[in-house]
Amino acid sequence: MPRTDNSLRQLDAALSSLSDPNERAAELVSFLARLDIADPPATRAHRATGGNTAGAPSLSGLPFDEHGLNRLVVRHGISPSVYCTALGRQDGRPEVILDEAPCAFVNPATRDECLKAGSRVCGGCRLVKYCSKRCQKKHWQLHARDCKDPIRSQDWQPAWVEPDGVRVPLFATGLVGMHPLSHGLPLWGRNPAMDILNLPADVAATNPDINLAFIASGDLRNVVRTVNGLPADYAGKLTILLNDEDDYITARNIILLQLLANILDKRKAADVALHFWYSAFIPEEYHTEILAVTSALATGGTARVSTKLGARAQLESEISQDMRMLCLATILCTDLYGTADAADELTSVRFHPLRHDLHHHRYVRCEPAHRLALLKYRRCGLVLPFGAHNARFNTPNRFLFSPDGRWLQSDTADPLDCWDIEEVVASGKAHGTTREDLYGCLYFHVSDQLRAFADRLARYDVSFTISTADPTELAPLIRLGMLADIGVPATIRFDRIDAASFADRNREGAADVLGAWGRFLRNDTQATLLAQFVDWPMFAEGGFPAGEALDEATREAFAAGRIPVPNPRELRDPRAHRDAFAKMIAYSDVPCAVHDGSAAFDQHLEKQGLSAALRRAGLQRRTEHIIVPHRHCARLGAAPSALPEFTDEESWYLQSNIGSATWTERCIEVCRAGPEDTPAAAGPTTSDEGSCRIA
Repeated sequence: MPRTDNSLRQLDAALSSLSDPNERAAELVSFLARLDIADPPATRAHRATGGNTAGAPSLSGLPFDEHGLNRLVVRHGISPSVYCTALGRQDGRPEVILDEAPCAFVNPATRDECLKAGSRVCGGCRLVKYCSKRCQKKHWQLHARDCKDPIRSQDWQPAWVEPDGVRVPLFATGLVGMHPLSHGLPLWGRNPAMDILNLPADVAATNPDINLAFIASGDLRNVVRTVNGLPADYAGKLTILLNDEDDYITARNIILLQLLANILDKRKAADVALHFWYSAFIPEEYHTEILAVTSALATGGTARVSTKLGARAQLESEISQDMRMLCLATILCTDLYGTADAADELTSVRFHPLRHDLHHHRYVRCEPAHRLALLKYRRCGLVLPFGAHNARFNTPNRFLFSPDGRWLQSDTADPLDCWDIEEVVASGKAHGTTREDLYGCLYFHVSDQLRAFADRLARYDVSFTISTADPTELAPLIRLGMLADIGVPATIRFDRIDAASFADRNREGAADVLGAWGRFLRNDTQATLLAQFVDWPMFAEGGFPAGEALDEATREAFAAGRIPVPNPRELRDPRAHRDAFAKMIAYSDVPCAVHDGSAAFDQHLEKQGLSAALRRAGLQRRTEHIIVPHRHCARLGAAPSALPEFTDEESWYLQSNIGSATWTERCIEVCRAGPEDTPAAAGPTTSDEGSCRIA
């Protein structure tokens, strides 16, 4: 058996002597079969807090540099799928892809685990499932650590409620946003994914071609949601422009698209993409798939990437030298930090002593089981069902850490914020998990979305063009024909332009951004530019309720049961009374949900000169939206002054207490100017007929 780095040199020589790819793959499989891989020690991020870590079999036990083997595989052009298959044969483990909630039983000491689906829910926490009473009983000693975690106790108190009194929580001082951990790259975004087309199936079917622009795209969630909103048999031509000036975000988007396209098994492709997108640690074999795509980006000799994503799907992208260097650094950093280092970094960021108040601000409003689900994700950073066996997630996700091993995002970044929470929970239930298992629900929801998206990539006539310009500079570049060679001619016009929140944060103001991009709308009053505004209340009078408006909104929130009232027992016990009222500060944003800030928002936009800019560009705002509501959870088509609506108490709880809405977010729709009295139709057309209701 190979025992030194000399074995890698021997493998290199053997592979070099072979010209047939299949023979090289067979030699690799034979080489790995001769190894005796030992188990590495568990790290802090992968200890069996709930008994779901079975000993982490991985290449970390190789008798030589594991990254050297990865580089050999890439250099000799061996398919990552073949490599991963060889690893699977070696460790004898089942795949990590899940279609339903698993039985949670695993014994790390004996590496015994149950591979059946779960059917019995733990009656205590309702976070894990078992296939039988026998498995549940065998697992109890380990699961009890989770099931009896103090955070699930009815007596749990947030950090600002101390034994000798109540202090002012740090999030109420205004200092939280100044802390470095409040900042980071926005790799996941802050708002739920939205379908920027929102077309009825019959309307979509009649459109021979649709052009979409995401000018400050961030991640791919809006793209995935929009493409999946089209009929599965859509036969038109779909053109998508993706632009983001951040190299990390752009590289991640390119890699994710290529993973979905390159891995033939679309079930596996979706799983690799999901964990690349959201999990802090991934299986070694997934890392190999990602490494192959990243290596191609790092070593390409041109300033462009042109690749097929499907039979009729194409990707064209600008690749700057900076992005190539970033990809190269991400490959080489495997020698700079390992799993234990990444786990320690994640812990130091997410459990910083000055940030406990901020995390507990969310926990206070959650049910005990949801507090535990949030805490577990904070500990391990894995998007998996609570009872999933996570032993194979033993490799840092190099695109969520910097080349020197630093966490790239804020400490509160959470993929749960990126999708509609009610849809997430519904997806989880459809796959057999419980509403308490938040990240299990998220796993199944995103998996469904990515599988559907990968299927469409394989069948649609779709072209992606990816650029890395500042959105304010991109518009004139297109107008001058500077992007024509990557598929964006100066004559292009779009059915939808998603400006995300760029107009909100742009120093030059919303007027310049929307005015410049509105000119690229198709000559059709149904073509629409969408823009989100998140931070505007900080710069506008009346954005947040104050004075009498705050008093009225607070009374309404209490009357509707949106803010909990202490029960009679708590009112009689001085300490319980104190603690109950101390928790109410965590509900300070609730009055915003019953406050109409539309007038203040309009005044804010007017001060930025939006109306004049739109008139100059021949554009106008819709008052009656046809794509997305004016604000989160409001009814589509309702007036700008309409308040959020909730179907029941569960809807309110999920959206307000689990979701990340601040209830001041606003969205506008901008369209071509047309006859004001013509009703708005429901989708892009190729004529000038139709109109939008204007502001």
